[in-house]
Amino acid sequence: MEREIHWQEYGQTVIHPLALAFTLAMGAWLLWARRDRAVLPVMLLACLIPVAQRVVVATLDFNMSRILILFGWSRILYRGEAWNIRWCRLDTVFIAYLASGTLGYVIREGNLGALVYRLGVIFEACGIYFMLR
Repeated sequence: MEREIHWQEYGQTVIHPLALAFTLAMGAWLLWARRDRAVLPVMLLACLIPVAQRVVVATLDFNMSRILILFGWSRILYRGEAWNIRWCRLDTVFIAYLASGTLGYVIREGNLGALVYRLGVIFEACGIYFMLR
């Protein structure tokens, strides 16, 4: 029997030990992989671990891809790879897209929870985008 995820489970830590072990293994791979192979653990995790697997810290949901983003940015900052990123027009368009989407969503919903949710989306989108650049 397959387990259904209900909306009441949001805000609670839901993680299978195998999902946690796989995430930590992909994080280690991401930290020590060559730069041209660093995208592989990100793609594997995105394809194999459901979004419902999450750790909640102070009411903030960190699904496994967000945890892997933290591994990726640790790698970038530790190895000094952040200095190789040059700002381009597409970066500006991407940030404007996220900002306008966030503004529209927060105005439509009209509460603080909507802003927190969109900040999580921005963290994930910017984290993956700039990590893979």
